Amino acid sequence: MKELLFFLILFISAVNASAKAPSKSAAKTVRPLFGYSHINLESGARSGWFIDSEGNIRGYEVQSSKWRLPARGYISGPELAKNFSYARHWSGRIDKKFLSAKSSLIKPLAKIPFQEPVEFSTSTAESYMYVCYYWNAARKKYKEVLLKESGRREYLRSAADAGPGSDSGAGAGELVTWLEGVESAVQAIKNQAKKVDRIERGK
Repeated sequence: MKELLFFLILFISAVNASAKAPSKSAAKTVRPLFGYSHINLESGARSGWFIDSEGNIRGYEVQSSKWRLPARGYISGPELAKNFSYARHWSGRIDKKFLSAKSSLIKPLAKIPFQEPVEFSTSTAESYMYVCYYWNAARKKYKEVLLKESGRREYLRSAADAGPGSDSGAGAGELVTWLEGVESAVQAIKNQAKKVDRIERGK
């Protein structure tokens, strides 16, 4: 019931986006916390969304050639800001208290050493990724923590990645389930927008 209520709130927020969407100046003061990407490995098209520190869900569509990739899991502030600048489509907002609870799970996950996803030789030409971001003051870079990747490459972060006796990865499953729910809600909003557009065109 709570998840359904969240989706409904998200949908209502998106319908009223023109009235509630944050200004461009406000966008400069926030940073990404979570992200989702869908990559078409043949066309190079990349689409997805960020959830920023204010709870805004911002979507993007860009060619992979313009996307800044992390090196061994780390990405500089300017590079991440460049990726974030492509997210111009506002889809809704997450409650700040709820977002704070989810964000508290990021730091322990960032302590887990970087691991490369497993590559598969399949006909699949797509990849789906869920990530979160943590500022590493010592490196002066953000750590892009890969939570899940599916498609051509496969990876699912779990508590076992942190090693015996550690609970650093305990929140990974919770975040993946939540972010998959957000993606489902965003897609529902897009589908509803298409229906509205078709109805308006038919008038």
